[in-house]
Amino acid sequence: MSSAEKQLVIHIGDPKTGTSSIQRALQNDLITSRNGKVSGFISGRSSANAVTVARGFHGRDPERVRAAMKQLAPWIATAQAEFLVLSSEFFIDATPGVLKRAFLRRHPSLAADMQVMAYARPHVGRTLSAYAERVKCGYTLRSFSDWLPHFIADGSLNYSTRFQKWREAFGDGFILRPFLREELRNGDAVADFFSIVTGDPEVAVGNLPHENQTLSLRALAGLRAFNRYMNEAGIQGRQRIPLSRSIARAVTPHPLDSKPELDQDSLTLIARTCAADAQALDAAYFGRPVFAPALEQMTTRAAGKPLDLALDAYFTPAEQAEVMQHASAVLGLLEADWGRWHEYYANTRAQLNLGLPVNAEGGGQIQTHLSDLGRLFSLPV
Repeated sequence: MSSAEKQLVIHIGDPKTGTSSIQRALQNDLITSRNGKVSGFISGRSSANAVTVARGFHGRDPERVRAAMKQLAPWIATAQAEFLVLSSEFFIDATPGVLKRAFLRRHPSLAADMQVMAYARPHVGRTLSAYAERVKCGYTLRSFSDWLPHFIADGSLNYSTRFQKWREAFGDGFILRPFLREELRNGDAVADFFSIVTGDPEVAVGNLPHENQTLSLRALAGLRAFNRYMNEAGIQGRQRIPLSRSIARAVTPHPLDSKPELDQDSLTLIARTCAADAQALDAAYFGRPVFAPALEQMTTRAAGKPLDLALDAYFTPAEQAEVMQHASAVLGLLEADWGRWHEYYANTRAQLNLGLPVNAEGGGQIQTHLSDLGRLFSLPV
């Protein structure tokens, strides 16, 4: 099948908009459409999250761009599918013009009608999900009240500016979808995405596990305490983050878990900051009120008190001591056992990407303590 017969779609996120589920559907070839076959780019780690490719287009370094395109060449040449999907939320920070020119030079027939797709979560939901994810993974150790001004300042909530560069580069080839259940086909981002990619409203998606569910306040408090302990002991992010991810994976969510909510002051700050952006987004991409009313509605749903992840708010003194005992044990094992555990961690991620069962007995004593923490964090308050 020649490139001229293929449609390329680059999926750029945004974070926390069903990206992991879309990638899992690609990894496991779960898409069936009457309009043709879908092929996702799969990395050497058996993942449809094209992180290294996406990073090749951050900035304007010709060598990095060439390396990224070299990774893609075998897939583009050999994929026997009508629809090619390249997915990573790391594309959101790429330079769109550089990306487009690279495909025009190397694959002009694909570039002629390539599309870029993004989903955007309403401002309040984006804020909550971003904080929960960063606490879960150990990317931030801050309280929510300290973190929020930095998040606003970094431009993550300025959707209209961030997406405008993609529209300027790709014109009508850039598609932005609102990540709102009532706006998505069948109320589902995966079905919505692949129905647009294939042009098939009846596209079928196989069974998918729930990906990246928001953790309870208790679990988030426990994870932040673990990461703060490790940070104070001098453990850098390259070690803390995989450890934290492993604990989070061992947490069992429950339907009645208390989830993060925002107080009135935080909601007011977000509304005041994002009102103009919501209106601009509606005018530029949706042609009707979508994000503006979503923002207004959320300001009426304030929690009674500020978001608090203090450990003693969710754990008894005995449980707090148990958290610290496990953290201390992991710390003591890192020097001797880190290499072996990290190999287990990498292999486990690859198995999960392929939908294969994970070796629950591996990972040594480090994994035993991390799994115990996950179970402890799963208990009701």
